[in-house]
Amino acid sequence: MYSPEVTKTLRRSACQFKKFFGVSKRTFFQLLGIIRIADSMRHKFGGRPSRIPLENKLLWTLQYWCEYHTIEHLAYEYNTVVSHIYNEIIWIEKTLIQDDTFCLQGKQILQKNKSPYQIVDENVTELSAEHPKKTK
Repeated sequence: MYSPEVTKTLRRSACQFKKFFGVSKRTFFQLLGIIRIADSMRHKFGGRPSRIPLENKLLWTLQYWCEYHTIEHLAYEYNTVVSHIYNEIIWIEKTLIQDDTFCLQGKQILQKNKSPYQIVDENVTELSAEHPKKTK
């Protein structure tokens, strides 16, 4: 069903999974559903299917985001080419940005919500210190 890497990853506890990838398992499967729909649209008119499962590609992206793995390290770990990993991470990022499921509120909505804190601006200037004069 899943590749060995994904099976090993999904066996982790919920706490460990979130620690390593930055999202819960539930969120992982929601992201995977969005990516599967987009992938079916991408191959709607044909084309060769990828030999690497979407689950692995999503794990690449989460490792790249959360653990700050370099693309070279991911390519070495998954035994593939750097350009392929780069292109797939960019495609997943664009796909998730275009989908409205995980979008953040806009700047205007955030500015409407007033903060309970007030910002106080004070002018603090440097004062010359009075030093005792040397006596002879």
